[in-house]
Amino acid sequence: MTRVAAFDAPWAMAFLPDGRMLVTEKAGRILLVSADGRQRQVIANVDVVFQGQGGLLDVIPAPDFAKSRQVYYTYAEPRPQGSSLAMARATFVDGTAPMLANPQVLWRAGSDG
Repeated sequence: MTRVAAFDAPWAMAFLPDGRMLVTEKAGRILLVSADGRQRQVIANVDVVFQGQGGLLDVIPAPDFAKSRQVYYTYAEPRPQGSSLAMARATFVDGTAPMLANPQVLWRAGSDG
């Protein structure tokens, strides 16, 4: 086993077709990490409720990621009376400043808390 990087409360990791990784940190950051782990960039900050098990959770590229560039992620969404689970989709934009563009919530759990 070889340590390639350190993270702040990581939750999930997903590999892109080119070997880079998307890594979520529970406090709300989605990182793009090079295949060797030496380079990493914050590509999104998601507004999450970070407490207990809540926070930014899973991330996964769409099955047709090579064509669509879509990424799905789940998180504890702030609500008027606490938080609840939500799932969103965004478009991965690569380049010198990679980012997740046009986030759209696709699903929300029915109740707060």
